[in-house]
Amino acid sequence: MPNRQQWRTWLRNLLIDRQLFLDTGHITEEKLATFAKSLKRFRPKIILAYAQAAVLFARYLRSNGISAYRPEAIVTSAEVLEEADRRLIEEVFGCRVFNRYGCREVSVIASECDAHDGLHTMAEGLYVEVVTDGGPAAAGEPGSILVTDLLNFAMPLIRYRIADVGVWAAGCCPCGRNLPRLARIVGRVTDFLVGADGRLVSGAFLSLYILGCRPSLGQVQIHQETAGNVLYRIRQSPADHDPADLEFLRAKTREYLGRPTQVNFEFTDDIAPEPSGKYVLSRSTVAPEFF
Repeated sequence: MPNRQQWRTWLRNLLIDRQLFLDTGHITEEKLATFAKSLKRFRPKIILAYAQAAVLFARYLRSNGISAYRPEAIVTSAEVLEEADRRLIEEVFGCRVFNRYGCREVSVIASECDAHDGLHTMAEGLYVEVVTDGGPAAAGEPGSILVTDLLNFAMPLIRYRIADVGVWAAGCCPCGRNLPRLARIVGRVTDFLVGADGRLVSGAFLSLYILGCRPSLGQVQIHQETAGNVLYRIRQSPADHDPADLEFLRAKTREYLGRPTQVNFEFTDDIAPEPSGKYVLSRSTVAPEFF
């Protein structure tokens, strides 16, 4: 039973702040069905969601033939938003998706405008850098993101390394704003996979590409503890998998990471999100050594 403080918070969110919070900490089909009903009752103008939670919700609604509530816009954050996922969310919910990037330490760092041509940084309050090999990265070149908070006078954060990888955009945005733009957020440093020869590949890209080609896999998560060796955790029972899917995984992994790559599989009943509610597509303990 909710305690008195929880009831007060719920009533304030509903009646004063006009906010509805849906817990995506552990997503089940029962929860997704409840989300669909709650949104139709509450009728929000804007939905703010973790990117992968929105994708899972959109897939659930489409596969079950459930009509989605249509807000004016959906704002995704916290995870890399791939273009295929953006199209899926927009098709299912019938509205535009705006991506934004931030962290808990400094809040929102960059956001998309109506042009959807990169993310404008909040330059009035944050100084954002993208660096590689100790110096500034050129436009189009991936590098580590550093942030200096210009408005935090209690706890200065100077050139704070977030452990994310981003790319500067070149030229001006069609919207006419002159704020610096990030072309894209490539992912966390730990999202990258390392081949036996030291090559780096985005694990988020690889997992989403694989699911796009083999949706029958459902949900996968890539783990790596040594270079040239990866483990796929697959949300299926061993009896339900298609051997052709596993062979496809092996072939594509070796195509991107190199032929010597060892590919292993583990079947599981559940791939749980992080305590924050984010779904991790890949995690490498090796990659930080290469940044």
